[in-house]
Amino acid sequence: MGSPYVAAARLRLNRTLPQTPFAPRIATSPGAALNNLGRQRRASDSRYRPGVGVSTDTLYTSAWLDLASGPFLLEVPTIRGRYYSFQFGHSDTSSDLAVGSRTHGEQLPPIVITGPGHEPVGLPEGAMLVRSRTRYLNLPGRMLVDPEDAADLACAHQIQDDIRLRPLDFWRRGDNTVVNPPPDQRSITPPEGLPPELGMLHSLGEVLRDEIVPEPDLQLVEEFARIGLTPRPASTPATSPPVIAIW
Repeated sequence: MGSPYVAAARLRLNRTLPQTPFAPRIATSPGAALNNLGRQRRASDSRYRPGVGVSTDTLYTSAWLDLASGPFLLEVPTIRGRYYSFQFGHSDTSSDLAVGSRTHGEQLPPIVITGPGHEPVGLPEGAMLVRSRTRYLNLPGRMLVDPEDAADLACAHQIQDDIRLRPLDFWRRGDNTVVNPPPDQRSITPPEGLPPELGMLHSLGEVLRDEIVPEPDLQLVEEFARIGLTPRPASTPATSPPVIAIW
């Protein structure tokens, strides 16, 4: 259970750069500040290293979302004659939904994305509601492109520019702000002096401090207390390695 949460959190932090969220990205990166769309302008090559899942014949229009404060609205223009998809990935790296040309043809409906504990009201007409099991959600959008055709790239870039992501509250009040304010994120980097073999446990504890754990995993989290993964600060890794209090 723990490793997927940590892997997803590392990818989220690498893509969103919490300390410098609006720093320029290279053209092959789909990274962006948390709660904002990143638009990959050139097909991937060996220079892109932050994480998983890029290909050489699609452009990514992607985001990591923090759904703690409320739902988001994704609006996609009509996309004719071109494969495209948007995938919804939970914080445990699982994914049970993807929509796009295969499911909806040339036009997606407005998509409202909500996390645990939120029941959105006042949705756009015809909206599709997507519920995340976890607080953080990975939203990779993919669009087929001929990377050697300048005209095809320009067309794809225009489609990317017309894709909009904003908090649902912004849509309700007619706020067309292009940039969404990114919330703070917790570091999962183990502290100096921590034995290397305990680094994974420290990172998992930091992830679980903020994450909303889905029901199927709650029993596992409770069982972690048997090896010292407990909210009660009974000890520290440095002084008592067999019992680790990390969140």
